[in-house]
Amino acid sequence: MAHIRLPSANVGASECRNNEEHAFILENLGSPLVQFIADFISARIFRMAHMVQCAKLGREAEGLDEAPFDSPLGQRIYESVSKQAWADWQNHMKMLLNEYRLQPWKKEHQDFIVQQMEQYFFGSGGEAPEGYKPPEQ
Repeated sequence: MAHIRLPSANVGASECRNNEEHAFILENLGSPLVQFIADFISARIFRMAHMVQCAKLGREAEGLDEAPFDSPLGQRIYESVSKQAWADWQNHMKMLLNEYRLQPWKKEHQDFIVQQMEQYFFGSGGEAPEGYKPPEQ
């Protein structure tokens, strides 16, 4: 049996030859265990961070792992909002929910949250309600 050089976990995707090693293993040694190992190695090598030009931060940053919801707005957020900006939005949204005493199960409150989300990421930004005083640390 020929020796097979597996890509190491430290090899970057740009250093691999279009996954040739993975294909060779599957074609020539197709046992389930070998397939599992090849898939595992391949997943570790080719999983790269989803980078976006973040609309909120104004710089390139790691994007979300998946769209936050199934809609054109969810897809737009996936394509142009970073994980950091999303975490900041969640904190801002909590403040909005509390200050405006929003009830997220009500349609008009959901619409308000979506409007605020669009403003936060793609508009003039998220403004705090008039008279809002952040809690002291």
